[in-house]
Amino acid sequence: YENILLSATGVKLEPIVSFEEESLKTALQQMEFVKKRKPDDAYTVRIEKTDIGYQLINERENVLHFERCAEQIRNAVYCRNKEINLAKSGCYTDLPLTTQMQDVIKLWEKLDAYQTCEISYQFGDSIEKVDASVVCNWIAMDNNEFLTDESGEFITDQEKVRTYIDTLGDKYDTVGGTRQFHSTRGTVITVEGGTYGNLLDRDTETEYLYQAFCEKRREIREPVYIQEAWQKGLNDIGDTYIEIDMGRQQLYYYVDGELVLDTPIVTGNVKKGRNTPAMVCYIYAKQKNRVLRGPGYASPVKFWMPVKGGIGIHDARWRDEFGGDIYLTDGSHGCINLPLEKAEHLYGLAEIGTPVVMFYD
Repeated sequence: YENILLSATGVKLEPIVSFEEESLKTALQQMEFVKKRKPDDAYTVRIEKTDIGYQLINERENVLHFERCAEQIRNAVYCRNKEINLAKSGCYTDLPLTTQMQDVIKLWEKLDAYQTCEISYQFGDSIEKVDASVVCNWIAMDNNEFLTDESGEFITDQEKVRTYIDTLGDKYDTVGGTRQFHSTRGTVITVEGGTYGNLLDRDTETEYLYQAFCEKRREIREPVYIQEAWQKGLNDIGDTYIEIDMGRQQLYYYVDGELVLDTPIVTGNVKKGRNTPAMVCYIYAKQKNRVLRGPGYASPVKFWMPVKGGIGIHDARWRDEFGGDIYLTDGSHGCINLPLEKAEHLYGLAEIGTPVVMFYD
């Protein structure tokens, strides 16, 4: 061979490939993607309810054909191919469907059409999507069987639509709820109760959503409210509000996040049990030159801004001092007393509907 190698110019050496084919097949059977393969009669077609709605699980599509796969790999070894695409090589096939399986697919097609609905509820910066993951729960059922009408269409359980609206109301209704409020003093205060907030009109929204679903609408919906705050969503106070820190006896008024007024105040007399309540309410009226009356008193005020029943923000010209510990023993009958010039300033700035956050912490 030495002379050939030294003198030849076109010699090509090819290796001879040989192996035990049964050993190759045994090794192939141990591979994970092959071990997962089931007997042909074990593959099913079924409908499953998932987090994204009803889904068709068709296991009889793209089933590995073992013998074809083994043949393709055997040929690749002989040809010294480093890679092989089993899908492009025809190693996956669809198994035939039984009549029962075909019926399951027809049922799924009806379910898929039923789930076609895209309503996006807008609550401030939050969006609640009404899609297949939601409406899949609305089909009327009896003994785990879907109920249909005379025309074969699924029956929608309106009570389940109402239940969904109730979940939205429970989540986004804020009247009387508990809020985490970032105070001027720099702490996060928990404030419970009050009259301010959003209250969803559940009857109107149930009727709307049922109709919109039946018509398979695709739209953005801002819900109807029985009571509306200045802001929608969970953060309904927003950036314009009156803060009454009763622990520090100070009132702050913010407009678009900017502090435009602050003043010492006097709130309800603690010693006599007339504490101004801690809550989130709002200015529900404005009036000039009013006489505030109660048992044993009649107090004329120039600027009156009620926030909860007979409790309001007003001037108190009979006081020479504000702030400090006055409220503990010589406080008001429950109202928030301000110096005259501060009450006038606030009266000119604040609008009806302005949130009022009152707390002691």
